[in-house]
Amino acid sequence: MKHVKSLALCLLALASPWVMGTWKGGARNWIVIIPNRLTIQPSEFMKPVLIVVLAAGFSNRPRFVKCLRPIAFAAACCAILLSERDLGAVLLYFLTTVLMYYAATSNALLTLAGLGMGAGAAVIAYHSFEYVRDRIAIWINPWSDVENTGWQLGYCEIFYEQDGKTEKVRSLSSDGKRGAYLLISDICALFDARPVFDGDSRTVSIYSLNRHEDLLELNFGKNLNGVDRKEDAENIVTRLYVEGDYGDDGYVGIEDVNPTGLPFLLDFSYFRELGVFTAEHEQALDDYLRDIQAAKAGSSDYSKELIQLDNQLNELWGQIDYVLYVLNQGAITKTICGGAAMEEQTPITAADTLTVLMQDGTHHAQTGNAFPNDAEYAIKFIKAASGRIGGKEVAIEAKESSIASLQKQLDKTTDEAKQQGLQEQITALELGI
Repeated sequence: MKHVKSLALCLLALASPWVMGTWKGGARNWIVIIPNRLTIQPSEFMKPVLIVVLAAGFSNRPRFVKCLRPIAFAAACCAILLSERDLGAVLLYFLTTVLMYYAATSNALLTLAGLGMGAGAAVIAYHSFEYVRDRIAIWINPWSDVENTGWQLGYCEIFYEQDGKTEKVRSLSSDGKRGAYLLISDICALFDARPVFDGDSRTVSIYSLNRHEDLLELNFGKNLNGVDRKEDAENIVTRLYVEGDYGDDGYVGIEDVNPTGLPFLLDFSYFRELGVFTAEHEQALDDYLRDIQAAKAGSSDYSKELIQLDNQLNELWGQIDYVLYVLNQGAITKTICGGAAMEEQTPITAADTLTVLMQDGTHHAQTGNAFPNDAEYAIKFIKAASGRIGGKEVAIEAKESSIASLQKQLDKTTDEAKQQGLQEQITALELGI
């Protein structure tokens, strides 16, 4: 068969709606050239091409083997149209091929075999593709699925002419631009009928205006101004925080007993019931909890190191009692007592020696309460640094204070690893005393 490249281009043109086509009437076989003005259907242009190809292939009463090439071209066209869901064109192309083969060869046996194979292919397509079943159902009963909305025809009265005997028949044409609701309204206007939409059963029933009392009809702009949708997520809880209290060692929460080690409980059961919490979300949640637990474990180890450094500092330096004065233009604006300093020790006497911190970062010692205007802070030491630097007795006192603090932590924690670490620190401090 000649002109193979030309026929291939024809098949590509027939398949062009795959890329440029739009859905219309349940099929993707239209190409929009000018919106709302000009559209083309490639399958219509292919009809004369198919007839010419079949006529050339079936000329001179050829044997069946020589007819396979035009038949293969017709089969390729049908396969493309089937993928575009243009079932009417598939049926037309198939019957045209079969009838032209019979007209050219008069081979009734192969013609009947072709019809049988086509019927078998139709049955297979019906059971294999849902959209084929939908299109056939709509062809049998156009009201079975009104414009792919899932609505069906409910009850429909029989309408008669004025004589009461002749069934009323009317015709209605549409340009395809009106939606299903407007078409239903147009049909009802022809028959003096009224549609009743049942949202629960998703059915449309048609009643005569002359036989039924008035029904309430809601229309935007008339007795229905708008529809508001309010979403209330107040009762949807995915994270429940447990609030504790503050003790001697800081905040007391549920981290030690919570399997995730977090200060809150997680619950996504609501989204699991809806089916929107997928396995991918489960994996993401597991990864999140794993990372949080690793970070918490790292911070716990770091906290232990800080406690040890703090204990070492207390051992070396001991305790400092001081009074801090915040200055502004040489005047005291705020007083802060540190260590064991008391309020009665805050007044400055002429004999007190203070360390004054300047705005430029320098410091100097002075006596009395006459401060320079550019001074920011002044410190009066009530008790100098001790520990190993100043005295053994203060170091012992600092260790005892640390032991008491660690003992409180040991009494409250339930984690065996933490208990062991705290006990080791207490033992080391007791040996140092």
